Amino acid sequence: MEGILHGLQGIFEVLFIISIGFILAKKGWFGPDMSAVFTKLVMKVSLPLYMLCQLEKDFTHDSFLRIVPDLVLPFASIFLAYFVGRLAAKVLHIRQDRQGVFITCFFIANTIFIGLPVNLALFGTKSVPSVMLYYMANTTMFW
Repeated sequence: MEGILHGLQGIFEVLFIISIGFILAKKGWFGPDMSAVFTKLVMKVSLPLYMLCQLEKDFTHDSFLRIVPDLVLPFASIFLAYFVGRLAAKVLHIRQDRQGVFITCFFIANTIFIGLPVNLALFGTKSVPSVMLYYMANTTMFW
């Protein structure tokens, strides 16, 4: 029960921040350029620094070696999503020149910029190793 309450608290925190931004935008506090400024500030300054601090604190060499066998599940789920994407491309008759992007949308996730903050909000710092495992598999499969 405590885990559910912690998860709901994280969701409500995110929703609260979104609603503050929405209300302030409606009141005209932000001009048309402000969205681009916030995006750049978060994506190029705040989030990379936050990730470095969290990784340094929560993810060590020894913890990496302990969880390497757990990479099987992220790779398996990514491969499964890839094959589902290929099947969906065939069933939906996606043009050949668009299939690559269509299939990629099925199995590649924004693990760091979306997945890490959401997991930290929902599950706390104990979720960082699992997110990093999925990130390693995700990045390997993407490239």
